[in-house]
Amino acid sequence: MEYQDIITFEPKKVDVIFDTQIVEFLSDPHHQPLMNVLRKGNFTVNELVEEYAKEGGEKKSDKTIYRYLKKFEEKGIIAMVGNRLVPGKKATQAIYGRTAKLFYFYNVDKGYWSDENRKKDSEVLLVYLAKLLSLKLDIPPPDTDCLRKLMIKHDEYLPLEMKDFLDENIEKVSKIIDETSVPDLFRIVDILRIFSLVLDPSSLKEELNECFPTKVKKRE
Repeated sequence: MEYQDIITFEPKKVDVIFDTQIVEFLSDPHHQPLMNVLRKGNFTVNELVEEYAKEGGEKKSDKTIYRYLKKFEEKGIIAMVGNRLVPGKKATQAIYGRTAKLFYFYNVDKGYWSDENRKKDSEVLLVYLAKLLSLKLDIPPPDTDCLRKLMIKHDEYLPLEMKDFLDENIEKVSKIIDETSVPDLFRIVDILRIFSLVLDPSSLKEELNECFPTKVKKRE
């Protein structure tokens, strides 16, 4: 059957997800097949019914798929990206697609270290962290104000640095991870993030030098 797809929505290249509830939602075995299908492109509900069965091995009704889609829409993962026009029919079919070509999950309580309302709680953690680092590195406990600055810079830098990398290499990255499941993709990017910090510590050099001057000097 001939038809014309009119796409009016342009997805982002990469979107950073901070909300752990969204990750749990995407990791749900009922939701994973739909997310994997939509990584291949845009689809109508009827097409998603067929593709979901192929991907998940279980047939779902169009009402169930539509209900899933609405949940995805509420979380900002999927959007109605356009409409399909079929010659001879007045009614159009909604087309759905992802709001970003790649979702990058960053497991951090954003703003925790800089939130004045939680400063008392975070200070307790920093005191414990300073003692553990002192034991691990065989140095005097670093100042907690210094550690706070380091953590704030860490939480600001890494999500953006990784997003820039993925944005710049989205086509190549997509080919490499095309068949990766959503949970595995999050794990892979998480590991990559760790390596990026280990291999390029210069991004936090000033803060590291302030907290651990003798250790940074020895490493250089």
